[in-house]
Amino acid sequence: NMYSINYGDTYRGEIILDESSRPLIASFTSSDDFPTSANAYQSDLSGGQDAVVFRMNSLLTNLEACTMLGSSENDSGYGVRVTASGDIYLAGMAGASNFPLTAGSYQTDFMGGGDGWSGEADGFVALLNSSCTTLEASTLLGTVMQDQIFFIDLDNDENVFVFGQGGVDIPIVGDVYSILDSRQFITKFNHDLNEIMLSTQIGAGGGDAGFTDFVPIAFLVDHCNNIYISGHGASTWGGNELPLTGDALYDGTNGEAFYLAVLSEDLEDLEFGT
Repeated sequence: NMYSINYGDTYRGEIILDESSRPLIASFTSSDDFPTSANAYQSDLSGGQDAVVFRMNSLLTNLEACTMLGSSENDSGYGVRVTASGDIYLAGMAGASNFPLTAGSYQTDFMGGGDGWSGEADGFVALLNSSCTTLEASTLLGTVMQDQIFFIDLDNDENVFVFGQGGVDIPIVGDVYSILDSRQFITKFNHDLNEIMLSTQIGAGGGDAGFTDFVPIAFLVDHCNNIYISGHGASTWGGNELPLTGDALYDGTNGEAFYLAVLSEDLEDLEFGT
């Protein structure tokens, strides 16, 4: 991964199975001969590294659908989900303003941000048809600081939840639990990616100083719409200020701890934090 700002970012990506046990993979490539499927939305490498998403048959003998998705800079694919109809959501990091977007999506202006060594970055979410030939919807989610979406999940109505790391200007939307000025965010988009339904920041606050409190490593929206998050490397600077609950298993960190939290439906309350 040419865009790696956290420990472990080099190895990000995701593999899931659809209802027919076919694997879908989100990743990234810097190869100009990476295989794509017939009539793929993007068959040629656009920058130094592009996001890629593909589906294979259950026996791994056939590449059923595959496309790259990228700008003229470095882009990464981190998370993937599939709808009941077979359409594919891909989430990750966009590195330039010419990343493929669709008219009317939530954010079409690239905000960038960058610290001089890891480049500019906005998070993105894209929706492709099942054969990866059509980009049905695509939006950025970014601030003037570096932003990345690491995880994606769908609720029972196929609304889109994302979990990532970014600037303190990520919007707070709805009557949600939040810790302002935190660099980790959870955002809920509608199916068409043209509206934020809910959004919150979670962390220790004080992120405008450039610090992140933990690195997102796991995310889940369950069937009751509870939201589960996890991260590693809870720093001694911010980790001891992360929101905890009375039944926390551990109430402090030595700088190397995991952080686990559960938020209720609609992000209204912190149900558990340790």
